[in-house]
Amino acid sequence: MAATLLTALMLALLFIPMSGSQASKQYDPWMDINDDGRIDMRDITQLCINFMATGDPTKNVTVSGYGFKVLNYDINITANTGGCINVSVSGYRQITLHFNPIRSWIVHILGWPYTIRYYQGDNVSVALAFSLGGTFEKLTTFNTNITVSTDPYKPEWYIGTPSLISFTYNVKGEKFVIGYYNPTTKTQRLKISVYLTD
Repeated sequence: MAATLLTALMLALLFIPMSGSQASKQYDPWMDINDDGRIDMRDITQLCINFMATGDPTKNVTVSGYGFKVLNYDINITANTGGCINVSVSGYRQITLHFNPIRSWIVHILGWPYTIRYYQGDNVSVALAFSLGGTFEKLTTFNTNITVSTDPYKPEWYIGTPSLISFTYNVKGEKFVIGYYNPTTKTQRLKISVYLTD
């Protein structure tokens, strides 16, 4: 009986510090080899099996909660009018804008064995700025009319598929302002995709 009591006492003393130390230990997901939410003998077994293996130490990481937002605008602007778009950028790190001002027509050229497509940008004046506490930090101004001639026989006439007009900025303030104006006597189109990332 004394031997039994002594054995029970030794086991109690042996496991008391272990239970206390386990409660104070923090879970480290990098130590959880099989990603089951606990660090145990299965993880140690994997380490033992792969002991002394060598290779590239780079780890693949899956990022959760990555902030990404897409906004699309397609605006018809009547003659000699304008306006502005206020994009809330609070909480985001970067803003990218793609302007797609392109309209296209099929042009038939006599004597040519094929037809070509004629691209012309809508004529819209655009100004970009950050709104900082009631003031504006001007970034750039440009015009979306990228075609310099409507005559296909002139060398400056644009043939081919044009690129998007694109800008990327690090976010400042809480709003990004896109101002636009139609300087022509006809309705023009402004098509924008805005990408926000954190």
